[in-house]
Amino acid sequence: MCRNTDTELNTYTKNTDTGMVPVDIYKGGPMEEKRKFIRFSVSLDARSKAAGWFRPRAKYLVKDVSKEGLKLNAREAPKDGDILELELSVPGKRPPITAMGQVVWNHKLGDAGYDIGLKFKTIKPEDKFEILDYAYNKWIRSRKTA
Repeated sequence: MCRNTDTELNTYTKNTDTGMVPVDIYKGGPMEEKRKFIRFSVSLDARSKAAGWFRPRAKYLVKDVSKEGLKLNAREAPKDGDILELELSVPGKRPPITAMGQVVWNHKLGDAGYDIGLKFKTIKPEDKFEILDYAYNKWIRSRKTA
């Protein structure tokens, strides 16, 4: 087993008949990795597009992004299945990108609020490309300096 340490999530790999499979250990219990796409760490500001059940114009911090969705941090947690409409601020991109996504999970982070997993439901292909291109280029730059 290989270990990748992280403050909130530990990732291990185990040998199976089909090769190495990532296994996440969260809150003391193992979970099989369900992601289909690589996630890129980012730090982007986001806001709810309109006032709604969650919070009028709530602010979020996008922590990572993939082809199918993103992880964001919020002070309050929506319920699994809830739909959020967001405006995402990507540096160098005006106006903000609008995306709609469904909450697929949330985890309490103590005083730091909640991490929320959001699966994209509606986003223009060119906007998704813009977000992923920004995240990928940031990742490439970080690897060059490491």
